[in-house]
Amino acid sequence: MKKIICVLLALAVVLSLSACSSNKPDKVVQLYLNGYLEMNCNMMQEAVLDQQDDIITMMQGDDSLEKKLIDIAREQMSYKITKTEYSDDKETAYVTVDITTKDLSQLLTQAISACYEWIFDQIINGGNASDAELYDKIYNYVLDSVKDINDTVTYTVKFVLTKDQDGNWKIDPQQYGKELINSLLANMFGSYWE
Repeated sequence: MKKIICVLLALAVVLSLSACSSNKPDKVVQLYLNGYLEMNCNMMQEAVLDQQDDIITMMQGDDSLEKKLIDIAREQMSYKITKTEYSDDKETAYVTVDITTKDLSQLLTQAISACYEWIFDQIINGGNASDAELYDKIYNYVLDSVKDINDTVTYTVKFVLTKDQDGNWKIDPQQYGKELINSLLANMFGSYWE
């Protein structure tokens, strides 16, 4: 009798855990975005197919400007999952999310414009400035100017999920659109894609 009760309890636990599984498309997207907000690349990687994810690569990379942009974007970022849909064959899911972030769309253009005089001076006077020096000038302009920007922008992003070989829903990073990249990088490159 004790064995039967133990088996039934174990079965009940397994069933309740599977019912609360994060293996629902919206929960997978939530895992990815929460991982982003927490700077937890492992959480994000758990949510994507075994492919290269450009956002995770930036977070793990050495580029200090990209990392700073991610920090800035995370400061005011919020999201709301608004809809989950499935393809007719139930092999693909689409999770729509509204992501609100700081709007830095004009900042990169302004930084480059602000550096034109320095670049022109380098050309006219035969300066030997390196790409690294130009990068530093732009980087410093961005960091000095970003604190004055309080505008936000909301993107509607559609995540595409497919099932992996184990039948678990995973985000397909090959389907990322410019809206996701813009929303996770505080719309920094928005002016270039419009």
